[in-house]
Amino acid sequence: MRRPLLAFYNQPMDTYTLFKDFAGPSAAVIASGVAAWITWRFQQQQVAIAKQQAATAQAAAETARNKLRYDIWDKRFAKYRVVDKHMSTVALWKPGEKLNLLAYLLEVYDARWLFGPEVEQWLQQDLNKAYSQLYIVMNELTNRKDLTDDEKQQVFFAAYMNHLQPMYAQRDEVFKPYLSMPFQ
Repeated sequence: MRRPLLAFYNQPMDTYTLFKDFAGPSAAVIASGVAAWITWRFQQQQVAIAKQQAATAQAAAETARNKLRYDIWDKRFAKYRVVDKHMSTVALWKPGEKLNLLAYLLEVYDARWLFGPEVEQWLQQDLNKAYSQLYIVMNELTNRKDLTDDEKQQVFFAAYMNHLQPMYAQRDEVFKPYLSMPFQ
């Protein structure tokens, strides 16, 4: 038989009955609160991990960008050194020596992919014009039998000073924008 609801409230409640009646609902509320707190803590840790991963990815991207800049700079500097070496080789020419112009031209051929149009124009027009004039002088001097080697060297040096020496300053000006350090 069921007791009326009011009759239940009129009876004195002991501690055991109180815990027995409220323990179930209290446990559910406490368990859900603990579960919510644990979920929040995990979410905070995931956010921290995601931020750390984003910072790591950003640093990796910056490192890759710097490596690309350095690789391009390194290839450009290598082409600059080829031009410099050949200019120096021409400057030190002695009568009877052969200069390997074809090897030089093959080495600087792909410079147009690494530099802007002004470098390509300087290499193909200005520098090659000076080289052509010097090679004409070299061939003429090689065929002259009336001059000694020292005299040939002096004539060539005068031609060098006239045609190739001004190219040194132009070379540095043309290459300068492409050879400044990429990490400044």
